[in-house]
Amino acid sequence: MRLVLQQMEWEILRRRDSGPEAAEAEARKIQRALARIDHGTYGLCSTCHSPIPLGRLKDSPTLAECPGCQSPAVDAVAAG
Repeated sequence: MRLVLQQMEWEILRRRDSGPEAAEAEARKIQRALARIDHGTYGLCSTCHSPIPLGRLKDSPTLAECPGCQSPAVDAVAAG
């Protein structure tokens, strides 16, 4: 998962098609996900500490909250 996140970060920083603010915000989400990997908390909800379903992490590897703790706007983005 670390390699996937690092590749995502590289692509976002390389393209910056959506504007520098959006690219930087996405890069910060990736950095936070990498930090969660380093701390052994990746895949656990940052709010309730429940496991985040693997399918959701595969679809959106930077998610930090489980479906029950996510705001509706974040959930809609994750659903694609």
